[in-house]
Amino acid sequence: MPINPKSWAEGFTAQLIVGGEHVPLDRVVARHADAFAELRGLGMTWRGIAQLLVRAGARRADGSVISSDQLRVGYARLSQKKANRRPEQPRRSRSARTADRAPPLATTVPLPPPPRGIDPPGREASDAQDVSGNEIEAALARLSKI
Repeated sequence: MPINPKSWAEGFTAQLIVGGEHVPLDRVVARHADAFAELRGLGMTWRGIAQLLVRAGARRADGSVISSDQLRVGYARLSQKKANRRPEQPRRSRSARTADRAPPLATTVPLPPPPRGIDPPGREASDAQDVSGNEIEAALARLSKI
């Protein structure tokens, strides 16, 4: 059934104030996105749609009239958000989301042999060779050259 522009404008205007409080224009535009698309499809300009709303008594929160630019920009922002939005995926429970972030389970991977001069775990301290201060200094000197 084609849209009746006059009754649509009255409904749009009624949604601008809820319980005596002004609703942001962008929210009302979002609720009526399909109607804007249909009106534009019928050939109405943004200026014509704004005039339709003004005749129905639509006003901004500060009392000024709603301009065609405000409607056009609000609708364009909404269309841009819809275009940039990822395809809807079913919401997952919190436990499923945290399971994705859990660290992987440890696997048994053989450890490489320890470098020379380092005692493997479990080796007795009496088996270890003492390293002199000169040997440590020589090793540090070699490392600093690298």
